[in-house]
Amino acid sequence: MKKLSLHRLLKKISDKPHEDKILSNFINMIINTRFIRILSSLDDKMFLKVFQENPNATLKKIMYVFSRVGDGYIWIFTALFLIVIKLPLIYLYLMRSATGTIFCIILFTYFKNLINRVRPYKKHHKRPMIIPPDRYSFPSGHTIVSFSIAITFGTHNPFLFSYCIFFSTCIAVSRVYTGVHYPFDVIISSVLGVIVGLFSNVLFYFIIDMPIIGF
Repeated sequence: MKKLSLHRLLKKISDKPHEDKILSNFINMIINTRFIRILSSLDDKMFLKVFQENPNATLKKIMYVFSRVGDGYIWIFTALFLIVIKLPLIYLYLMRSATGTIFCIILFTYFKNLINRVRPYKKHHKRPMIIPPDRYSFPSGHTIVSFSIAITFGTHNPFLFSYCIFFSTCIAVSRVYTGVHYPFDVIISSVLGVIVGLFSNVLFYFIIDMPIIGF
């Protein structure tokens, strides 16, 4: 399979048919900049540094656990616990979180199949610590969903927000550490997750007058 750097990734997007010619021309302009070539090289270097230069077996086990709980287990457990203790407005927050998650799944599924970015362990011929659920690297579905949940669900109160941000960040880092994503995959995906989360919050504010932050 052909290796796909960040520069080639943007080139691949620009080569696809776009109804919006302005966007296509803008992408073509970006990929020819020295800045993008530097980012592409930096992406590879950061991945190899995080993935290769960590001999600590304990840390590897911790990253493996964080990556696995990011499959959804941590959020399901958290939701069930908060239902049991009867957190105020818990069902509304779960509905808002589910809405954001659905938006995220649609978003990352579309872009994964549009961009087809090869996962870094394949490009650099490494053995990943986990087997990813699909073939493509960008964007990181785990990261997008986690940060969306931090915004849609975690903004109920400061403690819950800190809790969600902590696990979201650990999940994002673990996806690079285990070899299935580039650093820029999870960085951009975290931003996208926040945007989707805020969109869901605003949507529920206009639909049912639910507070964007707090309760």
